[in-house]
Amino acid sequence: MAAVTTAAAGDGGGTGGSRTLGGGATEEPPALLSVGFLNDLLDHLSPVAVLAAVRDDDGVVRDFAWRFANHGACHAVGLTGDELLHTTLRGTPRRPGSHSDSVAVLDAFHRVVDSGVDTSVHLPWPADAEPFGAPVRVRRLGDGVIVEWATVLEGGREPGDRTTADRPPGSIGSIDLREPRLDGPLEVLLDGVGDGIVHTDAEHLTQFANRRAAEILGVDALPIGVGIADLGLPPSLHGRWSQALRAALDTGERVVFDHTAPADITRHVEVDVRPLMNGPHPHGTVTTVHDITDHVLREQSLASLARRDPLTGLDNRSEVTHELGRALAHAARTGRPVALLTVDLDGFKFVNDSFGHHVGDDLLRAAADRLRAVVRGGDLLSRTGGDEFVVVCRDLRRADDALRSAWRIVEAFRTPFPVRDVEVVTTASVGVAVSNGQEPVDEVIEQADAAVYAAKAHGRDTVSTFDAVLQSEVERRHHIESDLRSALARGGVRPIGDLDLWFQPTYRLATGEVTGAEALLRWRHPSGGVWDAGSFVDVAEDSGVLADQTARILSLACSEAVGWPLNPSGAPLSVQVNVSPRQLADHGLVHRVDDALEASGLDPKLLCLEVAETSLSRASRAVGPNLESLAARGVSLAFDNFGSGMASLTQLQDFPVDVVKLDRSCTTAVVDSDRARNVAAGTLAAAERLGLGVVADGVETERQAAVLGRMGYRFAQGFLFSPAVPSADLAALATTAMAI
Repeated sequence: MAAVTTAAAGDGGGTGGSRTLGGGATEEPPALLSVGFLNDLLDHLSPVAVLAAVRDDDGVVRDFAWRFANHGACHAVGLTGDELLHTTLRGTPRRPGSHSDSVAVLDAFHRVVDSGVDTSVHLPWPADAEPFGAPVRVRRLGDGVIVEWATVLEGGREPGDRTTADRPPGSIGSIDLREPRLDGPLEVLLDGVGDGIVHTDAEHLTQFANRRAAEILGVDALPIGVGIADLGLPPSLHGRWSQALRAALDTGERVVFDHTAPADITRHVEVDVRPLMNGPHPHGTVTTVHDITDHVLREQSLASLARRDPLTGLDNRSEVTHELGRALAHAARTGRPVALLTVDLDGFKFVNDSFGHHVGDDLLRAAADRLRAVVRGGDLLSRTGGDEFVVVCRDLRRADDALRSAWRIVEAFRTPFPVRDVEVVTTASVGVAVSNGQEPVDEVIEQADAAVYAAKAHGRDTVSTFDAVLQSEVERRHHIESDLRSALARGGVRPIGDLDLWFQPTYRLATGEVTGAEALLRWRHPSGGVWDAGSFVDVAEDSGVLADQTARILSLACSEAVGWPLNPSGAPLSVQVNVSPRQLADHGLVHRVDDALEASGLDPKLLCLEVAETSLSRASRAVGPNLESLAARGVSLAFDNFGSGMASLTQLQDFPVDVVKLDRSCTTAVVDSDRARNVAAGTLAAAERLGLGVVADGVETERQAAVLGRMGYRFAQGFLFSPAVPSADLAALATTAMAI
């Protein structure tokens, strides 16, 4: 390593000083090693500054005076070189809104001078670039400190990217580096900066190299007076470096390249070669070597996170989509099929809601581990979101190999999962789509999704393969979704486009009077006729087509209800609006209800929101605050399909329910089934003990109505009384009593 000293007198362009050559001989340096040259050289580095301690007569440090700052440091602090030369640490303007202050920085600098222990500190000075907001490294330099902004910017080192000719008057060149109390600052500064520095002449022979350059490049020392090929560097590095030196000298332009040095720990470096100009022609180069290992590893880590599911460590949706595309292309070339398995955990949301998200997360991790254990070695496993995993089975010998893999997964999940102190029972439904590589990625994903839906519909804990029947179902759903979007987009007089609300009345069995009505979606389909909700709601919910229609449906229901006449007893009719668990958990639901009530003038006590009891367990605990807010306004909540779920009575305790509607499966069987009658009687007794209203849903015959009436049911709804009808027809029904 060459030692550099400066003369005690002379300006920045002087030739004082000496250079230690590789063999120990000393000779007078050329002007290239003058203070002016070194100033230029330091301008190529990351932002760096030197401050000297200012002591009082008793030797106590009272402040620090700026003695050197390269262009990047001036930019970071927000002052020119002349301004810094005439100020101290305490006098440097503070950045507005900074959480640091000069006193804290002064104390940190003082500790470094006294102890010699490096530190890092936030500086309170102005900065134009975000990277300067990071802590700076502070090290002792004689009776002062060296401050370095170890910053790697996108596209190179912008703060130092300026030649001497670009330097404005009064910049860093006017600050005297030769401060005697800093114990030879140039030598220490050049050896102590975070970047390596190598100066070569026009013949590509080394003239100067600091210690840091040798450290970054992984060699003991860089000899002086030799060519790049003789520095003991890997051929891949000295070859590219030599090419960069020639290019910089030939063109007078900067050349930058990256290099990865294999070692015990791989090091990534950026090599920045800049020509030293003597008039219009370069007479040498200065190379700065930046250790960008941390930056590269950080970028690699971020890239890895972008491809990974943070909970399980598996690939995420974007990565598996990319890999599936590659697998399909390979299948098209080789003729060996590829399969996509979609794995859905059965009952996961019940586990999540019953035991909490921490148990749910642990279950997902355990499921990922179990999948890792059963998939083939060459298969790609991914978690695509929620409780859904996918497996890409590549390079299959036969298509039925995918089915064997799918059944292995199903069998593996039949063993309970020990999670914390709970033994969780959850099975898996698997959908299989096999391709020879001719279909696009999105189509294969849709096929596997359709197959897993079919597996769940067939009772779960099974495997379903995409086939012609499922293909027909996929096409049907596509057509419905497309037509729905067009229907909603057409708008018109009605608030929800070609969709409308019809209303099925609820009757008091004792008097035959209408007491309220359930709002049900109807669709005047372009093919003719009116479609009921059962024909399209499942597609609408899965595709999200109706996700943003809640406000419009609530508004229409309330505005229709406020115009209905009183029933023969003089009571107003209530209106029930169906909502999904997702809508019930939406933070904006309460505001939408308020808007609908205010715009229509409907009494909040006449609005009831209905949610299927069997689906409420899939709602997050976020429904609680919404339900409390709605109850405080007088809006009621009804459980539909009550009695068909496993946790019905628990749900009554957990949620502020006002009305339960007996599931139609019990209603239709109540005449002939003792079990159905027991369920109906138990539901009525439990509801009455809790002070809840009860409605028998799906009443279709007089015998059903008679049996339910004798059991004590007072309200009923069903085709026996009336199907869903337009609002005007409901108004006519409301004014008369039906003989029941």
